[in-house]
Amino acid sequence: MPSISVIGDGQWSKRSYGHSYNANSGAAVLIGSLTKKLIYLGVKNKFCIICKKNANKDHICFKNWNYSSSEMEGHLIKEGFEKIY
Repeated sequence: MPSISVIGDGQWSKRSYGHSYNANSGAAVLIGSLTKKLIYLGVKNKFCIICKKNANKDHICFKNWNYSSSEMEGHLIKEGFEKIY
């Protein structure tokens, strides 16, 4: 089984201006530590403006997450390792 070292990081926004706000999108990357090349990039979205404005319209929907925003980062890193393996 081949083995490589990677650097991974993910993000989702948490803002607080008098109230708690979690972002509707998050992203994560895995980068080869020796090559410095991108191995995996994942994005999760909790919102689609087309669905909100017209639920019956046929379109490519980028909404692919229905859970907590704070779970996006960990799930994307796990998904990245599963896809590169």
